[in-house]
Amino acid sequence: MFDENIHDILRIFTKPRPAGTVPLDPHAVLKHLTTSLALTYSYFENYKLALLYLKDLLIVKPQVSFSSVAQQPFRDKSLSVILVDCCCARVIIILLQARKRLRSRVSASPDEASPAEVDRSLHKELIDMYLFSIDDLIRQQEKQQGKSKEVCLAKDDKGLVRGYRLELIQILKTSKYYSPNDVLQNFPKEKLLEEFAVLLGCLGLYDRAIHIYINNLKKPDAAEDYCNDLYVREECKG
Repeated sequence: MFDENIHDILRIFTKPRPAGTVPLDPHAVLKHLTTSLALTYSYFENYKLALLYLKDLLIVKPQVSFSSVAQQPFRDKSLSVILVDCCCARVIIILLQARKRLRSRVSASPDEASPAEVDRSLHKELIDMYLFSIDDLIRQQEKQQGKSKEVCLAKDDKGLVRGYRLELIQILKTSKYYSPNDVLQNFPKEKLLEEFAVLLGCLGLYDRAIHIYINNLKKPDAAEDYCNDLYVREECKG
């Protein structure tokens, strides 16, 4: 019954307020949604509505728009060979750093944001909720299957874990209102290697990120996609 009406419940907190009324305090709403409505011992269930609320409140957008030329992915015929040979990963870093010069030709067009949208504590709360929920879902999955979950890319995962991981990665890549260092302090990197690589990239540690894609995840193609993604967007620095 709760899941069937979850979006109707969400509208109570997200619908536009009448003119002249005091807007809802997002911190108070979040506290209510994560404590008063806590009905189970499952982080996933308890955070379900709060996650939807924060996603609606925090419009996570790319930090900068690139020209159509700059958006063309970098494709080098020899790139696959370079990626497979891990000792040459530094070459990719040099290429990425050289392409940063394009940024001087592109002007950022920041969007107007509400005070809530730029509240770093809310962005951190959103990321933490995703991490707790994903960890909870993985534990449930492992209990059902009777074995430890294999580490994989988010797109190769299954079910709700896949959806939550893809959403989290998008937030880690696009939000500029959180600190990657703060997130990394208690990050479950053994389970979420791709997310760990994204955070390393946000800190400019591209060689370590590429090492994870190639050596830990065994996905050189994903490493190439990672390089292309860095080329077409502004990497988040927190």
